[in-house]
Amino acid sequence: MTSQPKWKIEKKKILSMPIQEKRQLYKSADFVILDKVDPWFKYVVLNKGIEAKKHTLEDLNEFRKIKLDPSKNKVLSEKIDCIVNAANSQLRAGGDIIHTVGPQDGSPSKLQSCYENCFATLTENSLTTIAFPCICTGIYGFPNRLAAHIALRNARRVLEANEELSRVIFCTFMPLDVDIYETLMQMYFPVHGWNYNDGASVSE
Repeated sequence: MTSQPKWKIEKKKILSMPIQEKRQLYKSADFVILDKVDPWFKYVVLNKGIEAKKHTLEDLNEFRKIKLDPSKNKVLSEKIDCIVNAANSQLRAGGDIIHTVGPQDGSPSKLQSCYENCFATLTENSLTTIAFPCICTGIYGFPNRLAAHIALRNARRVLEANEELSRVIFCTFMPLDVDIYETLMQMYFPVHGWNYNDGASVSE
């Protein structure tokens, strides 16, 4: 009988741990619990001026293809079922972490697949909360705004299709990404006043 790989044994061990025990394994004490992350509608109320940010024609054209909580915190923990790590292809899976390898060639369809696969893993394992970094916009140089459209479009579709999914969190470290998500979230997840069909007739 073939024994299980060591990483699978460790994964099962970590997944079965109580949250307080897991937290003893963290390398950093700089983490934020889920209850401290404001949902999008509250984030808008608390951050005056966000609604003044205007989307562009290019944003509307990206938005037409569709037919979250932005977080500035470093690490999210407790009650979050899994965190996505924008990894390289050499990393192995571990408890609570979904590794995804972003495209190095700037391919939107490949980045789309990254998000689709992450959400599929979430659903297959009956998980309900997930936190994403800005996949592929760092050293791989994927355009930040297009990457945000792809992320939000996927989140919107999955949230509409899966009633069990309760929270999708986007961790935005850079001011540029914070600004982009604060603008585009108003299109994909409007607090009020946005008609989802508004982008349907946009043209140059």
